[in-house]
Amino acid sequence: MKQKQWLFALLAGLILAGFPGAGTAWGDTIYLKNKKTVEGIILSNEPDSQFVVIRIPAGPLKIPRDNIERIDQQKNIDFTESTGDLAVTDNDLDRAMQLYQKALKDDPGNKRLADKIEKVRKNIADRDQRVYGTSFEKIENLLKNREFQPAIDEAQNLYDRVKESSARDRCKQLIAEAHIGIARDFKDRVDYPNAEKHYLLAKQEYPKNPLAAIELADMLATGRKPQAIELYKEGIQLAKENPGSLGPNHDAKLLDYQFKLGRLYFEDKQYRAAADAFVEVTRDDKNFTKPEAVDYAVEAYSKIQTSAIKGDINHIIENLKAIIAMRQREDRASLLLGRIYFDQGDWAHAAETLSQAVASPPVAAASNLPYQEALYYLGISYRKLNQVDKAAEAFQNLVNQKTGNYDAYCELGEVRLLQAAYAQAKDAFDQALALDKDKYRAWLGKGRALQKLTPPQYDESRECLKEVVLRDPGNLDAQLSIATSYIDEQRWNDATRELQKTIDMSRDKSEAERNKDEIKQVLAQANTFLGTANLNLLKTNVARENFQQALNIISTYAPAMDGIGKTYQAEGMQKEAETNFMKAIEADPKNPDYYLSLGINWHKYRKNYAKALTYYMKYLELGGKDPNVRQWIRECGGTPPPEK
Repeated sequence: MKQKQWLFALLAGLILAGFPGAGTAWGDTIYLKNKKTVEGIILSNEPDSQFVVIRIPAGPLKIPRDNIERIDQQKNIDFTESTGDLAVTDNDLDRAMQLYQKALKDDPGNKRLADKIEKVRKNIADRDQRVYGTSFEKIENLLKNREFQPAIDEAQNLYDRVKESSARDRCKQLIAEAHIGIARDFKDRVDYPNAEKHYLLAKQEYPKNPLAAIELADMLATGRKPQAIELYKEGIQLAKENPGSLGPNHDAKLLDYQFKLGRLYFEDKQYRAAADAFVEVTRDDKNFTKPEAVDYAVEAYSKIQTSAIKGDINHIIENLKAIIAMRQREDRASLLLGRIYFDQGDWAHAAETLSQAVASPPVAAASNLPYQEALYYLGISYRKLNQVDKAAEAFQNLVNQKTGNYDAYCELGEVRLLQAAYAQAKDAFDQALALDKDKYRAWLGKGRALQKLTPPQYDESRECLKEVVLRDPGNLDAQLSIATSYIDEQRWNDATRELQKTIDMSRDKSEAERNKDEIKQVLAQANTFLGTANLNLLKTNVARENFQQALNIISTYAPAMDGIGKTYQAEGMQKEAETNFMKAIEADPKNPDYYLSLGINWHKYRKNYAKALTYYMKYLELGGKDPNVRQWIRECGGTPPPEK
């Protein structure tokens, strides 16, 4: 009799187990010797007990251990999740949803919980659809037809009538969607105050909807960054707690918003928070759809003040190591570590680390972005270290990949200029122009290369440089190069005109820009070249003012000191000339040109051949190339050293 009662209870339990939403959430299964199974939640499974107690929809069920073949019991479900599972067996879907969401908040990223939430959400939706489907459909149609206020009225009326928490929750959700729709309309009409008002109403009506916070953050991101950041954080957290709440492609959208938050942190100069946000993006980016997040993280880290990063470097490296571990790519590891050294200006460690990234080229190098990046930054690191030949090798290897990298061709051209390989430089810049004629960098490089060819192609050079100014009207480098081309041709009046344009262009820049080192360098050069032109036009007083203006910009600018010396020399004031030539040598003792100036001063003007010889010899020792110097050494009674 007892056996029959047990079988009847078991049969009832198995029938009830087919109720909507029940079986989908159970974690434990008992396999019986009669080939049947019982699914539920095991409440008691003591080894010394004759029974196993399992919770099924009909209630607790005691199963004799002798009738059990085996038990599959989940071990990693916490109390909150288990209670949620019990609520599912009782068909209390609303309570189950609350418990699962609470468990997911404590264990974000738990896919099992996310699946349970999605299944319960579907069952709740099915239940509410059966009861209130017509009413919901009417409201949803109003939303589709953009009749937002009638949708709000219908949803509020339904809310006032229903009792089920899920149905009331759905009403609030629909009201919030209507307010979001109204907010979007106002935003499209550039009525931002009213748009903000309705986004806030949406948040108030249904705080769990992440879109209201996120879209409001999008709207405020330009002018109210701190508030936008907080809204993004709020919306992202809500989206994590409510899988599917962003609609189709929830995970991809969430990743986009996390990326936007990182960018906003970066724009607001919260670099540590930006870097951590981008690292989080990379950790969540299972399909590696946002590889640029890695670079943004490194860039953000590089913006942190040196004093801060020194104390934080371990955190940064650990984050990068975490990224690398997830990506499981050795070349990526070397690239990332090299980049952080690169962005900190540690060129030696950058070159060492990045060279490891390119030590074993991948089979399909042309499609391997990390390999290409490693070559690119390795080349720049070598250039910073003045290892020009190694830099050229890195950039040449990169362009050999036929990746169509405009900047790589430009970098190769710049290095070829440093190698005095001017024809090769021109070819590299031509390759860049074949890829993109709208950018000015290759025009600038080609213009410089044409001036250095043998014979120089000044007219074509100036045409290239004019293309730069056309695309970037404030480009001082291009304007200065136009001027220097006239200096090289000794067309002094044309040179003064173009140099004055260079100086005038700087006045259109902000004070902050004019104080940048690279701008100050260009202006010091421009004033010095202007002084050279005026000196050749025999305007020595004007030339001296030009040279002094260069020194006012950079007080240690040796070419201007040398120029002042030459103005005094032209006026017959040889001691004053010597004083300024010596100042130039003190400022830049490795530049041979200033020793040449002193040698000429003692040789041609003061007839002290012994002193002239000293400076001529030093000029050659430092690598001076003027072919006249060897003859001048002989004129002074000396013997030139053997040519190298």
